Amino acid sequence: MPTYSWKRSTLKHAKSDGTAEQILKIFHFAKLQGYKPLKVQADGNCFYRAVPLGCFGAEKFHTLLRMLSGIEVLLHPTAYDISHNEYIDIFEDPYLAHYSYDELCEGILKDSAYSRMLAVACTNSVIGNGIMTYCPPTTVPKLLSNPLTKDVRGRGLKESRECTCTVMWSMMICPKNISDFQPNHFVLLRKKSEIPNVFIDLTDVENEGHCGVDDEHQVHINKNDSDDGLFDDP
Repeated sequence: MPTYSWKRSTLKHAKSDGTAEQILKIFHFAKLQGYKPLKVQADGNCFYRAVPLGCFGAEKFHTLLRMLSGIEVLLHPTAYDISHNEYIDIFEDPYLAHYSYDELCEGILKDSAYSRMLAVACTNSVIGNGIMTYCPPTTVPKLLSNPLTKDVRGRGLKESRECTCTVMWSMMICPKNISDFQPNHFVLLRKKSEIPNVFIDLTDVENEGHCGVDDEHQVHINKNDSDDGLFDDP
């Protein structure tokens, strides 16, 4: 299946995700020195919104990306169906192949359905480039046994291929305690050097209080820039 060409987006109208920032302050403060978590709409399609936001600068392609990922997994069952008699373990990662093919297909093809790690690999194959998934370091036993920070390479992708973007496992509300961290949302994690000075930094005031952090934020808007339609999960 052919992939689609892409170019690095400028994200002139991107908004920072206040909750993800507070989570990084708690779990991995040093990460904030070089990276900025960018807001993605929480409607159940967050992963499929974060990837096109990072690649093309617009979340609105999430439905197309989900559909193409579904086509990928349906056309190549031997790569994704562990019960297939011709199954080939191309990922060599036990954490990617521990649920059924039907669950995978439903999770990809159903709008607003939860995204599993193997779905990330499917999307990799569609866009033709690697995707890094990042989870803040934590002592939560479940997350230690199933690491979520991975440089995921889909079917047919070589290690030498560029990593298109990084998506961060986050939460809708900042946890009150470290032990309460249970990722249920994706945001785009972008290097600050790749974000232009024209940047809208809006903190989610409603969620700020959960971390007990009161930061001052500035808003910089260039009136000459038009809205790219970035209105976009758990």
